[in-house]
Amino acid sequence: MNFLPVKVTATAIEQVQVELPNRQQIWLPVESRGVQVGANMSLGIRPEHLLPSDIADVTLEGEVQVVEQLGHETQIHIQIPAIRQNLVYRQNDVVLVEEGATFAIGLPPERCHLFRGGWQRMSSSASRAGCLRPP
Repeated sequence: MNFLPVKVTATAIEQVQVELPNRQQIWLPVESRGVQVGANMSLGIRPEHLLPSDIADVTLEGEVQVVEQLGHETQIHIQIPAIRQNLVYRQNDVVLVEEGATFAIGLPPERCHLFRGGWQRMSSSASRAGCLRPP
């Protein structure tokens, strides 16, 4: 799982808005009870759930550190500014990109998980099954 440091910027019924390291904001369909605006949390997303940036509303961009062509899939390790670790993007296809290139990935809100201190995952809300809409 990839982890990003985030800060809570707003809450609504069954939704939490967080600010990503690149200052973009994203609404997540998670239980908001007990979540405080201003709290530092972690956003988690699996490598296979990241999207190509051209089909996502919220994206992160960084420098490609490692490209692993595994035949049936490609794993790309991307250094995102403002965090001290690489994110791993996995796609079930060949991706032609070189180390050192700039590469952008998309974050689908319905695939993101939110964790509070101690790595306690916030429960997914009922919104995950339907449409996620900002309040």
